[in-house]
Amino acid sequence: MMKKFVFSTCLSFIAYLYIYTFLHEMGHGLIGMLAGGSIDRLVLGLNARVYISNANYNKFTLPLMNIMGMLLPYLVFLVISLFYNKNYQPILYKIFHGISVIGILGSLVPWVVIPVISLFDTPPPGDDVTHFLENSWLYPLIVSFAGLLLLGLFFLVAKKKGILENYFNLVKSLRTVWNQMKVKNNGG
Repeated sequence: MMKKFVFSTCLSFIAYLYIYTFLHEMGHGLIGMLAGGSIDRLVLGLNARVYISNANYNKFTLPLMNIMGMLLPYLVFLVISLFYNKNYQPILYKIFHGISVIGILGSLVPWVVIPVISLFDTPPPGDDVTHFLENSWLYPLIVSFAGLLLLGLFFLVAKKKGILENYFNLVKSLRTVWNQMKVKNNGG
């Protein structure tokens, strides 16, 4: 079970990373194309980036481009979570969904925190949230509140569908197996 768990965790993490970064960058890219541009290059993984040329952003498309990097993966993973089957037992399935939920919830945290930071200090330069705040002219607490609503909605769906419960139960059972292996190896 330990080998399956480690393999499934590694595979799920890598799959989630590439799926998330593809959706994130394509969210930016789709709005760039909507603004008349074209995607020249797409880089996935830890240094993900989309290169868009000839886009003519306006007051509407520029903030939309900033937020769509978070919104497209959020919406896709929300829909996927709605179809989650709590009774489906494969470890890979449970781990991938658990990592996906934790990843999406984590990606929403900056949308809650950075607007609050911007009220008291300079927000992190180059961040999508910072750009959105600069380009949308929305009051930061409205953005933070919207981020909280999105975070809450996703958490409620994950809780109702049993995604996190299944994931954490799997981790607990693995800990039990690990402890039994330690006792057995120590001759006890």
